[in-house]
Amino acid sequence: MRNTITILGNPYDVIYQKGLTDVGDNTVHGVINFTDRKVLVNLDSPPFIQRETVLHEVIHGILHHSGLVEIIESETDEAIVRAITSGLSVLGLHNAITKGNDE
Repeated sequence: MRNTITILGNPYDVIYQKGLTDVGDNTVHGVINFTDRKVLVNLDSPPFIQRETVLHEVIHGILHHSGLVEIIESETDEAIVRAITSGLSVLGLHNAITKGNDE
């Protein structure tokens, strides 16, 4: 399944695939690739985790394209992204940005 989402004016393909891993070969729920402008989401994750993962990666994209990642450390960046994701998920925004992607 493939969709497109725009992050601060930058189009990203959202691609759902099985067996998603990071560079260390660890299983992950999702990854954002700023160079290729892709958000990869693990199809092996439950649908509600997939939706939350898209939101999580979009927030990484917002921090990246706004330039804020240049002034905060990686661990702080991840903590901020997790906190915002949790707060927005409670409001149901993870469903709004991925509407219709429960296949």
